[in-house]
Amino acid sequence: MVSRSFQYASLALLALIVVCGQASAHSPSDMNLIWDPDSISVLVTITHHVSDLSSHYISEIELWKNGEIVETLRYSSQPSPDSFTYRYHLPLDAGDTATVIARCNIGGEITREYRNSGKTGSDI
Repeated sequence: MVSRSFQYASLALLALIVVCGQASAHSPSDMNLIWDPDSISVLVTITHHVSDLSSHYISEIELWKNGEIVETLRYSSQPSPDSFTYRYHLPLDAGDTATVIARCNIGGEITREYRNSGKTGSDI
């Protein structure tokens, strides 16, 4: 029979491991959206500083248009250890709103919105 103090110590150690693992995770620190009418695309530049691209990365991008989800894209790494840009085809008319959510595979997310004013090259 396992003693109660060993059970409590094991649970405390497990909780500490979980908390420390989450402490190393962090949300992306910045994200900028730019509408490119020539390519009918939204350029999404994400800043997410990581030391290992294969174990800590932006794993999911959600694209929304006018409050409705358009696409969810999943990734198994990120292209750079700091800032990188993805281009997503997303037709936007004047007055349309694009929302992008970027999620870290370990935890945390960032959301940015762009409202197309009808002008070219506008960013948020």
